[in-house]
Amino acid sequence: MKKRILIITDALPPSFAPRMSYLMNELSAKGHDITAFAIEQPQNNCNLPTGNAFIRNFVYTSSSPIIRLLQLIGEVLFDYKNKWFYRQIKPYLRGKTFDVVLCSSYETFPLPAALKIAQKFQLPLLVDLRDITEQFGDNYYKNRHPKAPWLGKWFAKIKIRQRNKVLKQANAISTISPWHQDFLRKWNKQVHLIYNGYDKQLFYPKTQNSTYFDIVYTGRIINTQLRNPDLLFAALQELIEQQQICPCFVRMLWYTDKASQASIVDAVQKYPLLATLMRFYDLIPAKDIPALLWSSSVVLVLSNKATQEGPKGIMTTKFFEALGTEKPVLCVRSDEACLASAIEKTNAGVAATNVEEVKAFLLEKYQQWRQQGYTQQAVNQAEKSLFSRQEQAQAFENIIQSIL
Repeated sequence: MKKRILIITDALPPSFAPRMSYLMNELSAKGHDITAFAIEQPQNNCNLPTGNAFIRNFVYTSSSPIIRLLQLIGEVLFDYKNKWFYRQIKPYLRGKTFDVVLCSSYETFPLPAALKIAQKFQLPLLVDLRDITEQFGDNYYKNRHPKAPWLGKWFAKIKIRQRNKVLKQANAISTISPWHQDFLRKWNKQVHLIYNGYDKQLFYPKTQNSTYFDIVYTGRIINTQLRNPDLLFAALQELIEQQQICPCFVRMLWYTDKASQASIVDAVQKYPLLATLMRFYDLIPAKDIPALLWSSSVVLVLSNKATQEGPKGIMTTKFFEALGTEKPVLCVRSDEACLASAIEKTNAGVAATNVEEVKAFLLEKYQQWRQQGYTQQAVNQAEKSLFSRQEQAQAFENIIQSIL
């Protein structure tokens, strides 16, 4: 039965927002009426499908440094951003009826605004948490504010307190990994697991020969505590030294932002044989990613071991898109948790914990490429099908039906 779904989130196209974009596209195709609101983000050149959804992005961040500072102070002390967002959305809701509010968030914003709307219009609230503050570990916030680490921790506590207040009142919660699911049950027992995924109409297997053995990375690095390429660099250096692969055939292609490029250049300096293999490009538009993956030899996913101080439960979309194209996935370093488990279950590649594992995987795929001109991965088809965007939309549909 057709539902009228109000989506309130932090980012929507043309910003990069794959989870909500594909969900709106799939729910629209099923006949649901979608209205969505978000804040305009700095990077707004992403062209993801959204179906027939009505989308309105509001400009919040001022161009004036002084006003931005006042906005930040207002957010911390008075929850100004959520109150402002609520006031922007409210006029669009007059005279309209909805069945449910779905709020998707990176950490906290705009959960309080969504709760206020759900309460005012007496609607059930489904909270979708793509990330949570605690997943990044203690050191993440210290690194963000190295001159005043207490500031980062204090800011994080405020956001966590705001989030938990909403979680306790939500009708249901969805999130992206088993770690998140277990963690969030402290505040609400109705926590559902909906992984990120791939659109099977865009990300599918396609044989394409390539001139080079290309190791491809797309996306930001953030910092090497979260995403550390050292195992890859060490393994590749040894393979070249041992003359098991020829560097003239190998390239590492980095499609990322300037700050991430700088961190990679800095990290690779310890490996002199790799300098000539590096190729840097700007972030690639979402519509061009399938073609890039088809021509790649190995898709690189950067991670790190899940620890109290480090990242936990991070399930990057890059993995699922590579899975869809059935290209070999090299995850370094393995998180030894949720992501590693998914890679193992789907047989998508390897989540490496040491240099020898990386060397063995790269050599296997390099030899496959030399023999046939392309690489492929014999993934587990039954497990792969569970991660499609279509399955994801059905899971959201089921939760919505259960809380109406």
